[in-house]
Amino acid sequence: MIDYYADYDSAFADTMGILLALFTFPHLDTLFLQGESSPNSFRPFRQISEFLERSNCPLTVLALSGHSLTDQELVSILARLPSLQELSLENPPNSDSAICPISTTFVQSLHASKRCDIYDSTKPLLPRLRSLVLRVDENNPDPSAFVESVSSRWLPHQSSSAQNDLVCLRSVELHLQREMAGALQSAYNELLPIESARMTQIVVAYHVYEGTRHIF
Repeated sequence: MIDYYADYDSAFADTMGILLALFTFPHLDTLFLQGESSPNSFRPFRQISEFLERSNCPLTVLALSGHSLTDQELVSILARLPSLQELSLENPPNSDSAICPISTTFVQSLHASKRCDIYDSTKPLLPRLRSLVLRVDENNPDPSAFVESVSSRWLPHQSSSAQNDLVCLRSVELHLQREMAGALQSAYNELLPIESARMTQIVVAYHVYEGTRHIF
């Protein structure tokens, strides 16, 4: 497991890139990369992508927080990780929507069968994905796209084996800003039948000072 934190506003902005370039981990299964981005901060796409290509590791858990990546760059990274089972993403704070990886188009790329502008492979992206956590700021993905992609990965009659090269998504968390949560609640309510079936745990929530408030 690698757990790394980088402050991109410091004088050592490219420290993570330098470290990733030094190592190869062919047996790595868990990778946490947390950054503190600013609008003009270091862009780590090339360093992360080259590290994963060089390591060719069977990664099952990936967490990326606060990194300035485009949605297309994120999908390019994830396309290298067919073994991934758990994915946690957080948009960088106060950044231009162009360098916030959790976009409507990214959410569409997760659809089980439909394809989009940034992912057109015949195979689904992250076919082994079982757990998805998304934390967004004011750049919220379109609720209907989120609902459609999550619903497409709900396979209620699937056993533990894969169905059509895709496993059932069992846990979903979407964390929104408080100001947006109420306005979007009705859209996300379309996921309630899936949650109530107890086949998949779905949490849509927003954060306040004293803790987390669930929409459902």
